[in-house]
Amino acid sequence: SRGPTLGTLLFEGPEAGSWRVVLVTPISLQVFKGHDATAVPLEERTLAAINDHRPFTSFCVSEDTIDAGSEEAKSKKLALGCQDGTIMLFELSEGTVKGPLLQLALQDGAAAPHGRGHEDSITAVLLHSGKQVFAGTLGRCACWDLQTGELQREFHLPGGQDSIAAP
Repeated sequence: SRGPTLGTLLFEGPEAGSWRVVLVTPISLQVFKGHDATAVPLEERTLAAINDHRPFTSFCVSEDTIDAGSEEAKSKKLALGCQDGTIMLFELSEGTVKGPLLQLALQDGAAAPHGRGHEDSITAVLLHSGKQVFAGTLGRCACWDLQTGELQREFHLPGGQDSIAAP
């Protein structure tokens, strides 16, 4: 039997006219060839990050390419929110998911740039203007700079842990 799906994404494959489908579920992230549904293997580093931080609670894909300084560095990004409070940023390139490029976490009442967060699940994640990532959990929302991984701002909602924060 099949479990719940957080979402899917169709993006260009490595060959002209080819497509890939990304399937995100609470316990996996998989890539398939669009024309025959053959699984595309993920890099070891990507698999390790997925295994370390699942289950996933939310995801978002950048609408536009994110400029990392040069034409070659432009690519779409995928952000995953995790139950352990971690946000992971991946690159969609060469027909697969690569990374994580960045791992962020909400930790001990403050945002932390790396590592495992507290046990509040990330309820929503948003990639904004190719420059920022917002992540919400119970009672708060944080915003980081995508280039540096530095926390820019943290918002606390009235009612604290009783209110779900959505970017």
